[in-house]
Amino acid sequence: VYRGSEVVYSLSIGIAPERILRVLQRRALPEGWVASVIDRSGTIIARTRDSQRFVGRKAVEQVIRHLANGREDTIETQTVEGLPAVSSFSRSSVSNWSVAVGAPKAALEAKLYRLIAWSGTGLAAAVALGLWLAARLASRVTTAIRGLNDAALALGSGRPVELPRTQLIEADAVGAAILRAARVLEDTRYLAHHDVMTGLCNRVLFYEVLRRQLAAAERSGGSLAVLAVDLDDFKAVNDEHGHAAGDRVLRAVAERIRQAVRGSDVAGRMGGNEFAVLLCEADATSARQLAERLVLALSEPYGERMPRVSASVGVAVFPEDGADATSLMERADGALYEAKRLGRSRAVAADG
Repeated sequence: VYRGSEVVYSLSIGIAPERILRVLQRRALPEGWVASVIDRSGTIIARTRDSQRFVGRKAVEQVIRHLANGREDTIETQTVEGLPAVSSFSRSSVSNWSVAVGAPKAALEAKLYRLIAWSGTGLAAAVALGLWLAARLASRVTTAIRGLNDAALALGSGRPVELPRTQLIEADAVGAAILRAARVLEDTRYLAHHDVMTGLCNRVLFYEVLRRQLAAAERSGGSLAVLAVDLDDFKAVNDEHGHAAGDRVLRAVAERIRQAVRGSDVAGRMGGNEFAVLLCEADATSARQLAERLVLALSEPYGERMPRVSASVGVAVFPEDGADATSLMERADGALYEAKRLGRSRAVAADG
């Protein structure tokens, strides 16, 4: 209560971490999963596992950084114990507290591999069934042809004609089953390696392609480059126009990246408003030129009423800036942060 500009009465309400923990524990999580409540400063105030050990400590830096840049996201990170995990978080618009749920990366990948294995087994079974039915169908076709031949001979000799019954509807059913199984397997492979919203490859596929291209470049003595791309001021789009508008901007960004790169290059969404581009057979000069073109393309307006969104790009080149996928991406990320520090909306190379 204010009297003039002076506070004369105030009411404060505190919530004990134990009560918050009990709320978290009402939702039974799978084994190995962990849920945390994080305040606006990035401090853990409740945790379903090892709460005595970690409550009051800061969350991992990557999670804190993503919490500051968006209300909801899913990222690959590590838990405070150092275990690889896939974490999803959501921040309250009232208190600015966030709830983060982390799942062991190994457990999620195991489920994905089981799904692919089941799809492959189903396809193999469908093909085997199709071959078996095809053999039976061939026998039926042969029998039908013989019956038609007998009918033709009977017609020629003036004997009564009896037309055979060909029951060939099984061929269509088998073909449809095989097509359905093939579509299921193809959809499974696509979802495992692509970002559903933008259609770009996801982090898993991007790193896999990068490692293969690095091995090829090392054998041939060639070079390649990676670009780390991050949108500037993207948070304002979600805050002012909602997440649906933010999704439209992300899809537009993906399309602009596709238009800017060559057909041999690979673009991926790494999570949130972070993207990456792999430039095959590219040196430092051509990589820097494309990075600057991307800055210009991604800084174009996304609509008359949209807040201004630009892009910062970090560039790293093999072999000068790194010999493996991890170190090369780390150098590109470092250059990206330098571009942010220098004022955003620019491209910076790892060598400065």
